[in-house]
Amino acid sequence: MAQAFDNYALSYDQEFTDSQIGMAQRARVWQYLDQLKQRLDFTQVLELNCGTGADARYFLEQGCSILATDISPQMVAAAARKCKGLLNGRFATLPAQKLYKLRQEEPFDLVFSNFGGLNCLSPEELQNMSQEMHQITKPGAGFVAVIMSQCCPWESLYFMAKGRFSEMKRRWSSQAVQANVGAGDFPVWYYSPARFASFFEDHFSLVKQMGVGISLPPSYLEPRFAKRPKLLATLNRMERSLSRFPKLASIGDHYLIHLKRKD
Repeated sequence: MAQAFDNYALSYDQEFTDSQIGMAQRARVWQYLDQLKQRLDFTQVLELNCGTGADARYFLEQGCSILATDISPQMVAAAARKCKGLLNGRFATLPAQKLYKLRQEEPFDLVFSNFGGLNCLSPEELQNMSQEMHQITKPGAGFVAVIMSQCCPWESLYFMAKGRFSEMKRRWSSQAVQANVGAGDFPVWYYSPARFASFFEDHFSLVKQMGVGISLPPSYLEPRFAKRPKLLATLNRMERSLSRFPKLASIGDHYLIHLKRKD
């Protein structure tokens, strides 16, 4: 899996981070983090699956200290380059399944993972992560993750129109599905908000769930929307309205879920 994401590091920013859809979806997440920081004054942040560092840079510019981690050494290197010149950023190659290696760190105020990195973890791995994360965070710490949902109407309609009916249903399974990233295949799991939260319920309680990509399409549809900025702007305005309804979180391309550590 690490090799697949190493290969993907070369094109990730072009295909997602810097795409109009990617920027619009990330802006929704940052807006929530801006609001959260007013209630939870987090300063020590652990980022899982940091990718090429767009979110790490955001946290550093907010005055936070961050340990940004990823399974891919090339992603970590790209993140470090993107954050060069900013203070209080550390970068490490670390799979999300090995949080026990951080027990000697100062406890974190916030654990963050954006855009589906945790979909690479099985149900058993997520349950284990809950216990490990409880040990490396402060009482009342936040856990904010953006997860690929189990139901994405945009995707189903796209593959239906293409006549690719098996792919139309690929997110619906409760079992692992093979994904291809960076010319590598590996299993991913698609989780509903309720199922994802259940893996953490012994140690974390649900605060908020919010759709990310309800009216905004998945990023692989960027070529179809890049030349239609007015349409994309309209969909983005719709997104801001629709994301206010927690029950719609389960039908976005992703959803944001905010959990709080139980003391």
